[in-house]
Amino acid sequence: LAPEPIPPLPAVDDVLATHAPQELGLARRGHDADGDAPSVEDVLDAVGSEAPGCAPDEHHLTLALLRDDGTLLTEFPAIAYWLANRYPEAKLWPSDLEAQARALEMMDYGIATVHMQGFSRMFAPRKYTPSEADEEKVRKRGREIFESGLALLSASLGEKEYAVGPYSVADAVLFYLELWANNFKVPLPDNLARHFARIKARPAAARVLAKEGLA
Repeated sequence: LAPEPIPPLPAVDDVLATHAPQELGLARRGHDADGDAPSVEDVLDAVGSEAPGCAPDEHHLTLALLRDDGTLLTEFPAIAYWLANRYPEAKLWPSDLEAQARALEMMDYGIATVHMQGFSRMFAPRKYTPSEADEEKVRKRGREIFESGLALLSASLGEKEYAVGPYSVADAVLFYLELWANNFKVPLPDNLARHFARIKARPAAARVLAKEGLA
């Protein structure tokens, strides 16, 4: 049987990395910020092609933030940490040491394991095997990793409204994994489904999803 068509995914830079700038009220390149909020350069998608204002990242990473001083920052946790601490009034980084450690733990696991080991195999199985005949096995293994990862994230979330207590950048990672699960018809545990709905209702997320036609 031929695999089902892959549903369209929103641009990674919008749904994942734009979420934090939107929460901060920061302007994206070519767009106005709300009110008098400071502006920063776009969070760029630098995978596989030249992104506006930036040559392809030499490490072939997904995300890059070109800052006002001309320096480039890569990796989502680093970008999220920098934005949250550059604009502390937005309260996107936990103040409690334990919550900070848990935020880092959740972001690392969500990105390095659930996304890169699980979802990546579902979305691009040919990257993991030279044989087209094995692609469905790779896709199946990716789904197993993705689903088990969601189960662990669900256990970590528990009955909390947000990933580590108060809303933080860690919730942006949970959100994009939940969004991809929804697009690929992977059932979400009940508490992750509630978290997904809660984040979708936030103005910043709603603006990004509307821009991508996913509202």
